[in-house]
Amino acid sequence: CKLIHTSHIQSILGDKFNRIRLLDSTVFQLPDKYKEKYKGSGGASSKSAIKIQLEYDLKSGNFIHIELCNGTDNDNIYGSKYLETIEAGDLCIRDLGYFKINDFLEIERLGAKYLSRFKTNTNLFTIDESIENTQHSKNKKNLSFKKVDLIEIMNVLNVIYTGN
Repeated sequence: CKLIHTSHIQSILGDKFNRIRLLDSTVFQLPDKYKEKYKGSGGASSKSAIKIQLEYDLKSGNFIHIELCNGTDNDNIYGSKYLETIEAGDLCIRDLGYFKINDFLEIERLGAKYLSRFKTNTNLFTIDESIENTQHSKNKKNLSFKKVDLIEIMNVLNVIYTGN
């Protein structure tokens, strides 16, 4: 089942990626009589809710996965569930609910790329590998980490983009 005509996307991205996988979910409340089948959060919300997990290939216009689950199920658990279907050359785009470092590492290991927002408490570091020559140890590798300053990077990009 194709949802959109993808020629515009093909012309923008060319052959950079085999598939562009969009993963997201939506949740809606159900009548309480379904609480045994689809659990909701209760309280002021319904005792029954259903979540639809959907992964869609933007380039081909085909669905990759669709699954119905409890309204309380965590998105990042679902993001890990189908990692084995990721192929080299895929681009995986996921919203913040699927943010999981181990999943990103696995996506990289599989030869694919990912795009996600950062959680606010995430820090990025670069690795500085330098060879240290001392009289006690020849060619000892010294790893140091430097925190990436995203504000500094954004300021540089702003200067490049605006010319100011």
